[in-house]
Amino acid sequence: VGGSSQGCDSVVTLNLTINNSTTGTDLQTACNSYTWIDGNNYTASTNTPTYTIVGGSANGCDSIVTLNLTINTFASGTDVITSCTPITWIDGNNYSVSTTTPTFTIVGGSSQGCDSVVTLNLTINNSTTGTDLQTACNSYTWIDGNNYTASTNTPTFTIVGGSSQGCDSIVTLNLTINNSTTGTDVITSCKPITWIDGNNYSASTTTPTFTIAGGSVQGCDSVVTLNLTVINVNAVINATPTTGSTPLNVFFGNGSTTGMSYNWDFGNGTSNTLFESTQTYNNPGVYTVILIVSDGVCYDTAMVVITTDVRIKVPSGFTPNGDGINDALVIEGIDQFPDNKLIIYNRWGSIVFSAQPYKNNWKGQSEGKAILIGNSVTDGTFFYLLEIDKETKPLTGFIEIKTK
Repeated sequence: VGGSSQGCDSVVTLNLTINNSTTGTDLQTACNSYTWIDGNNYTASTNTPTYTIVGGSANGCDSIVTLNLTINTFASGTDVITSCTPITWIDGNNYSVSTTTPTFTIVGGSSQGCDSVVTLNLTINNSTTGTDLQTACNSYTWIDGNNYTASTNTPTFTIVGGSSQGCDSIVTLNLTINNSTTGTDVITSCKPITWIDGNNYSASTTTPTFTIAGGSVQGCDSVVTLNLTVINVNAVINATPTTGSTPLNVFFGNGSTTGMSYNWDFGNGTSNTLFESTQTYNNPGVYTVILIVSDGVCYDTAMVVITTDVRIKVPSGFTPNGDGINDALVIEGIDQFPDNKLIIYNRWGSIVFSAQPYKNNWKGQSEGKAILIGNSVTDGTFFYLLEIDKETKPLTGFIEIKTK
């Protein structure tokens, strides 16, 4: 009323245009978190947050945006590794001990395109080590195929996969070699010997050996070598002649002179130390000659009997009647032959008396099947056989016995 310039009423007509605010949705996909235009950080998927952009529409009105957010988280995993040796991992680092801390991010490695974080779980099983203690005699062949003849502690051998975890096993050899002992058995003998090897040795030698199993102090064999010296001393009497009439000249000799000493006893009161000698026997008798030969360590003895003017005389008879005259059979010279043997036979060939040795003591007693008078033979003629020694032919003949 009165709105005009003249004070009259003014009539106004309204021509109104209403422009509405625009709306929209912001579709977002992010890994783990997302900071939106509202300044907020979102760590989980959502479709509720809105934001008004003042005058943001094309007609100048506000624009209202709704966030439709999908959060994809990082993929994570563990790389479990067991190894017998150090490893170089995907991070390029070398690991020689067990660990569970190293991580590595594979950019875009998940199925949604997010990063993939891998943690290393590493177990290092080292090769096992050990020492093989061995003691052997002279030599030893080890698992490496080598033969060792001296003590050592340096050789090693790897047993592939030999440990309980499947890793290699490294063995070091600690070897002690005990050698067989050797020795010499020095023997000087005057006669042949039977040695520890069971063999008989009659001559000097330095070659035989004998192994005593386990004979050394370390339990190894002991090898003994025989060093044998056999001293052969032979006493041999060469006497010529050995019987004869006085004066009897007898040559005596041995058979060897080198390094020997000689001691003679000629049985007639004389002796010497010569290698050979001639002795004269002036009296009838039986002489035992002894020779001792020695080299100062060993000795040998020989003996020979020399007889001079020895006459065996068997009487033609005797009278065993107890009158003290010619009562026994007395054979002259029989005492010079201590190995004699006398046998008396009757006319039927039966032995009536025998003696070895005979000592001139038979008085006609019978010990056979003769015709007896009491314990004596009857008068008559008897046959005798007399052996004076083993070398001389027996003497034979007849003896007449008379008791009256």
